[in-house]
Amino acid sequence: MINIIFQQVLSLLFVTIYYQLSLLKLNPSGKQVMFY
Repeated sequence: MINIIFQQVLSLLFVTIYYQLSLLKLNPSGKQVMFY
């Protein structure tokens, strides 16, 4: 049970970080990307 929840949180965090990085790659000198 705890393992499944941990995996979901980890995957969500990974997707969020990957999404932020892809936004940075698309707009390197453009708009500010919200990290918080």
